[in-house]
Amino acid sequence: MAILNRGGKAQEKEAKRWEKEIKRGKGGWDPYFSLVRFYHGRGDKEKVSALLEKARPPLKGALEAYVAYLEGHSDKARGLLAGVEGDKREPQAWVAFLKGLLGDVQGFKECLSLYPRHSWTREIKLFMGRVLLEEGRGEEALGHLMSLESERDPQVYLLMGKIYHQMGNLLAARNYLDRVLSAGQGDEKREAAALVVRLARQKEEWDKVASALKVLLQEADPQEAQNLKEELVEALIKGGRIREARKVLEELEDARELWTMLARVLEERRDWGEALEAWEKVGGSQGDLGRGRVLLALGKTGEAREVLKGALEGDARDQALYLMAQGAWVEGEGQECLRLLREMGEESLKRLPHGAHLLSRAALEAGEVEEAARWALEAFQALSPDEQRQVKPVLKRIRKALDGTPEAKKWLPLIEEVLKESPFLQRLKDGLLKSRHSIAKRLEETLGIKGEVTREDLERIEEILISADVGVETTDKLMKALEKRMARGEVRGKEGIMAALRDEILRLLQGAQGRLELGPPPWVIMVVGVNGTGKTTTIAKLARRFANEGRKVLLVAGDTFRAAAIEQLEIWADRVGVPMVKHQPGSHPSGVVYDALQAARARGYDVTIIDTAGRLHTKVNLMEELKKMARVASKELPGAPHETLLVLDATTGQNALSQARLFSQAVPVTGLVLTKLDGTAKGGIIIAIAGELSIPIKLIGVGEGMDDLQDFDAEAFVEALFEVD
Repeated sequence: MAILNRGGKAQEKEAKRWEKEIKRGKGGWDPYFSLVRFYHGRGDKEKVSALLEKARPPLKGALEAYVAYLEGHSDKARGLLAGVEGDKREPQAWVAFLKGLLGDVQGFKECLSLYPRHSWTREIKLFMGRVLLEEGRGEEALGHLMSLESERDPQVYLLMGKIYHQMGNLLAARNYLDRVLSAGQGDEKREAAALVVRLARQKEEWDKVASALKVLLQEADPQEAQNLKEELVEALIKGGRIREARKVLEELEDARELWTMLARVLEERRDWGEALEAWEKVGGSQGDLGRGRVLLALGKTGEAREVLKGALEGDARDQALYLMAQGAWVEGEGQECLRLLREMGEESLKRLPHGAHLLSRAALEAGEVEEAARWALEAFQALSPDEQRQVKPVLKRIRKALDGTPEAKKWLPLIEEVLKESPFLQRLKDGLLKSRHSIAKRLEETLGIKGEVTREDLERIEEILISADVGVETTDKLMKALEKRMARGEVRGKEGIMAALRDEILRLLQGAQGRLELGPPPWVIMVVGVNGTGKTTTIAKLARRFANEGRKVLLVAGDTFRAAAIEQLEIWADRVGVPMVKHQPGSHPSGVVYDALQAARARGYDVTIIDTAGRLHTKVNLMEELKKMARVASKELPGAPHETLLVLDATTGQNALSQARLFSQAVPVTGLVLTKLDGTAKGGIIIAIAGELSIPIKLIGVGEGMDDLQDFDAEAFVEALFEVD
């Protein structure tokens, strides 16, 4: 009804024109209906009555039916309309229009068919669109509304936004609704804002949610404003607009849940001062619990333990006991830590696996080995795979403590089952043995696991990292990150600094982690690197992997400078059982590439792996030849080579970085293969590469076996590097 009853918005000038037309006896039924709508919208009943008196049948009956409709008396309107018949096209169109108003959509269609230039065409199409939307006939509704889009009418945009929303085209819906928010006003703008809130929530576009909620707040009553402000605070918090959220929160009463949400976000952001204030607003046992947790993070252990006592009487009792136990453990009060955790009770410890983990450590220190074994296993089963890695060192110490005791028979089989590694991880750990002793073992032996971290400790960490070939630049990055975390109160004690270092190295390596993936055949991989890096054996291992996956593999002997290189690749091709394309020694490498790609396309090979000369990266002419091979491949097969893998020898240390920089200047290196990690104590080079280069690490070699070329997994690598027996 709002679409048609727009009299209050009609201009006085148009009303005067309609009055003149009626006075002159011109314009037919159009000016009568327009004036009735105008005067009714203004509440001028006298002028409406005067128009009805002036009109003659059948127009009078039609107008009376229209007035009854406007006043909400649809049944009366139908009765009045039943006796009205038009004798010409225009009256017939108005009668059809009234039928449409009263629920017969076909009446609107008939009206526009009889009277295509109807003065109310816009209103009729809008009403049809709304009715068709309610009936789920969105496409048909759009067909009637498209002709109105050029009018830039917020009502049209709102209806089209609703239709597209119903049809599932959320992008188009948002487009039209945003136009309403920009140009609309009143009910249309509020209705569009409410729908934008729903759509933006689904996409988690919190800035959009907040903007739309602010529109709704403009004319909301006090109770509605309270609810909208609560929604606004939630959207602002989730959108990271913390200061603005806090400002709105200050205006609200009884908003503990929102203060809790804000406090938790501030904790995640490590904004400890603001988090403390927010937890004070929460109050009660939850507030004390939050404050205690923040104070622990700030290293104010004694103050934290006092605050946490206030949380012991409420629902947060178990969490408070756990945090108090953490504080006791940090301060070296193992027995007090054990007492607090035991006070939680068995059921609570089972629900809080981190508490069970801490209890196992405290019990082990106190010599309660069986208790330690029980809760370490309980924690391991309940924690996520990443968190389980933190329990394994405790289980290994428990295994050692159980050796030769009466309890060993009961607990050792269970512990061995948990500690049993997957073949992949075991190979990785075996391969990184030297590097693990060079980094993690030395760190543990040098620092220990108890006590506070001193400046001398930080200097020792820096020295160990540099000696393991992590490099000066990357070591500096890691040390600065550790110092920042210490300044923010995130790192407590030597055990904490080890965990923080592990996290920072993992963060670096995750940023460099890549994956070797194949695209549509024939997928071309070019393998480059200097002599002696293990390039040829890497090619063989890749060929075997792809062949085992059921792919057709073709090797290409692109190193034509050495007869031995061709022979070596041919031996590997025979072992793996894949064909190879070769030319005579001394022939042009680009010619081999051309012939190989012709064969790959003609014979339907899935993967083509090109070997290249084991050139020195300092030889300019040989690097130019490498560029030419890449150009020939690209010309023969657009996009080729799809992968250019650079093989680096981990035992060469910092020289590997120089090789990577120079090779990437010659060809677009898409991934690194780091070999011989099992043969060096300087596995830190992989950390240096991650810290200094922007080339993804895709594969690592940790042994001579065909299965020892593994996808690079940052988490598994860090676990294998840092897990000390």
